[in-house]
Amino acid sequence: MIEVVGLGDAGWAALGEPQRELVRGADLLLGGARHLALVPPVDGQDRRTWPSPLREGLPALLADVRGSVVVLASGDPLRSGVGTTLVELLGPPAVRIHPAVSSDTLARARLGWPAETTDVVTTVGRDLEAVLPLLAPGARVVVLCSDGRDPARLGGLLAGRGLAAARLTALWHLGGAEEGSRTATAGEWADQDAAGRATPDLVVCAVEVPPAERLAGAGTGAAALAGAWGPVPGRPEDCFDHDGQITKRDVRATALARLRPTPGAHLWDLGAGSGSVGVEWCLAAPRAGCTAVERDAERADRARANAQAHGVAPASRCSTATAPTCSAGPPRAAPPCHVPTPSSSAGERATSSSTSPGRPCRPAVGWSPTRSPSRERPSSSARSDASAAT
Repeated sequence: MIEVVGLGDAGWAALGEPQRELVRGADLLLGGARHLALVPPVDGQDRRTWPSPLREGLPALLADVRGSVVVLASGDPLRSGVGTTLVELLGPPAVRIHPAVSSDTLARARLGWPAETTDVVTTVGRDLEAVLPLLAPGARVVVLCSDGRDPARLGGLLAGRGLAAARLTALWHLGGAEEGSRTATAGEWADQDAAGRATPDLVVCAVEVPPAERLAGAGTGAAALAGAWGPVPGRPEDCFDHDGQITKRDVRATALARLRPTPGAHLWDLGAGSGSVGVEWCLAAPRAGCTAVERDAERADRARANAQAHGVAPASRCSTATAPTCSAGPPRAAPPCHVPTPSSSAGERATSSSTSPGRPCRPAVGWSPTRSPSRERPSSSARSDASAAT
């Protein structure tokens, strides 16, 4: 059993006695240099920092260990932390988590934001655009940042999207002796970014988007984004960069309604064009992913740029190839159903799959639940059932 102990910025002083006993009794204590420095020395204890690269180096490191292993992590180890990596590598039965209060929980506590009204997104080691799918009038989002440059960069990103009036609070060293914060509009943070200023590291950002009426009346340019708010498919064509080869919004909305995006489901989009279908699929459900294939290199680049601009680049990936090279279908899934989605791009096709092998695929277009499968006229009772189903 590997014990993973979460540490706050206050370090050893904030740990309970059971967690202190685990740390003192460990034969091997693993953690970052900062975490190891937060706990007192123990005679004869083996202390090691993380291997690099972490995921590839951990199995070999742990294979040679004899005795008890304790890992030090930040806050909640399962909130964008090493606890997640260990569980994925070793399985839940081999890892026991002892969380501290996470930084996003502390940020909400400082601002008085209930958990049920707040989204959390991590940009640690990721692009800041990951916050974009969560932005809408009235939204509250806590953003876990990589370093002290991110608050000003985030302000610039929001201001560039017409949200200069959004309120952005940076909070650093939460729970520690050096805790501090600064609140300003995204536009003011953008000016700080231009000046090259940064906050201390170990920082999170809390973003609060004004309600729709304030955005519309502030002359911020956010009104142009109104057609793109929220997860529902059918964004206007001008929300995407394209050369005219794009599935029109009503067809796109209908096709995705038929395909039914669900959390973690995967779409194969063959002949992606602008990539609009894959982008909307990823925005429609948590953790949804897309593999897009486009034989034209310029359009493939455009599809990748559209995914980046909508904050789904890690989930929607586009490669330059022809459809036959993908005929094996998606791994980890049942045999795919190939679904034509009408657009000005000839041969554009989409395939829906899930990690659940038994999940049926539904065709995006080209059939109707009210259409009789035979040439004979359906009975009155059949017509009535069809109408009810519609």
